[in-house]
Amino acid sequence: MNNMMSHRYFSTRRAQMIKQVAKGMQITKAYESFILSIIIIGTFALSALTAPMSNSATIRSSGTIATIMPLHVEGKNVKDSLGRVVLLRGMNSGVAFADHPNGWWNPEGGTWLSGFGVWDPSAVKYNLDMMKNWGCNIVRLHTVIEWWLKNTNNYRQHIKDTIGWAGERGLYVVFEPAFVRGGYGNACQFELPYYPYLIYENRSNEEEDVAVMPNRAAFINYWVSVVSELKYYPNVLFEVYNEPHGNNTIKEEFFEMVQEWINAVRDNGATQILIVQWGYGIAVNLDCPPPCGIDARMNWVEDYPLNDPLNNLIYSFHIYRGEIHRTYPEYSKCWTYEDMKLGFQLCLVDYVLNNLSKPVMCGEIGANMWETGEELGRELAWLNNTLMIFNEWGINYLYYSWTIPAHMRHGCLSNGYPWLPPPNEAGKVFINSLA
Repeated sequence: MNNMMSHRYFSTRRAQMIKQVAKGMQITKAYESFILSIIIIGTFALSALTAPMSNSATIRSSGTIATIMPLHVEGKNVKDSLGRVVLLRGMNSGVAFADHPNGWWNPEGGTWLSGFGVWDPSAVKYNLDMMKNWGCNIVRLHTVIEWWLKNTNNYRQHIKDTIGWAGERGLYVVFEPAFVRGGYGNACQFELPYYPYLIYENRSNEEEDVAVMPNRAAFINYWVSVVSELKYYPNVLFEVYNEPHGNNTIKEEFFEMVQEWINAVRDNGATQILIVQWGYGIAVNLDCPPPCGIDARMNWVEDYPLNDPLNNLIYSFHIYRGEIHRTYPEYSKCWTYEDMKLGFQLCLVDYVLNNLSKPVMCGEIGANMWETGEELGRELAWLNNTLMIFNEWGINYLYYSWTIPAHMRHGCLSNGYPWLPPPNEAGKVFINSLA
C-alpha cells in the first residue's frame, strides 16, 4: 500500500522532541433537543436518589448504559451529570479517519488492510465493541480538516455515525483535527494548522495546504462548522489541534488562537469539554533538570491562562519512552517507576493536577513494539509503571494505537491474526491497567 500510514512522521517528530528537551442517530436538531431534555429531566429525577453515593463513586469503565451522560469539569476531576468522577481511559483509533475519507475500520475476520477506504458500519461497530470489551470508555479520532470542509465521500456523516454508535456503547469520543489534508503524502504534522505555520520538515506553506487553511480565521470558521453539527452529541469532547509546536512566537500565536477558539465554540452553543495541548510531548533529562525545551513541560498551563466561561477544559500532554531520559554515564531511556514519577514531577504534571487543580489527560502513550530483547522488556515495564502512576494520580489517558506493530510500531494488537487480533504484550499491560 506504499505505506498508507500517514502517521509515518512519528519517528521524526519524536526525534525532534528529544532534541528540543448520530447513522446511529440521524436526527434533526429539534428532535435532538427533545431527547436531551428528557435525558436532563431524568438525570435530575435520579439525582435525589443517588446523592448519597455521588461523592465517592468513580466510573473507571463505561459499563452498559442506554444513554451516555455529558461530562463537565470540577476542579481536577471530570464528572458526569450525577456528580460522579469519570476517569477517561481508552484508545486512539489512529488511522480511522485520517488516511481515507471513507475511514479505515477493519471488519471482523479481515486483515489489517482490508478496511482501508471502505465505509462499513458493521466494521465500525465491531471495533467499538471490541474497545468496549477491553474496558475502554473513550476513543480519540484523528481527523482531516479538508475532508470535513468539503464533506468528501460524506465524511461528516461517517464521523457523526461513529460518534452516535460510540455513545450507544457508553464510549466518549475525542474529535481532533490532526491534519490539514489527508492521505498518503499529504498528512503532515504542521506547527499550526493554518498559514503561515504550515511547515513540516522540508514542506513549507505549499499552495494546496494554504488553499485549505489560509489563516487563523479560516481555522476558527472550520471549528464553527464542526461545532454546529457535533454539539448535539453529549459524548463528544473537542480537542483544538494535535501536537501544536514551534518557537515562542508560534507559541504566543497558538494560545491567542486557542482563546478565540474557546470563545467561538461557546458562542455557538457547545458546552462539551475542550482539550488543549502544547508541544509534541513532555521531556526531561533527569541528569540535568529542570526541563529546558520550549515544549518540554506543562508550565504553559499557568503561563498562558485560558478563560472558558464554563470552566470545562482538560490539559493534555503526550508521552513515549525516551522523552524522560538520562545521559550519564551514557544516554538511556528511563523506565523505572521512580524515574518516571520524578520525570512527571519535573515536567509539572502533578503541579497542574494538584496545585492548579486542573484535570490532566495523556492523549497519547504507547510502547514501541519494534524493540527486541532487553529493550522490549524495559519498554513494557515503562508502560506498566507509567500507567500505574496515571491511575494513582487520577490522570486520564488514551493508548496509541489500535493496530498491529507491522503497521505502526506502537500498535497494541498482535501480528499474524485475522481481525480483531488478540492484544500483544503492550495491549495486555493496557488492559490490566483498566482493571
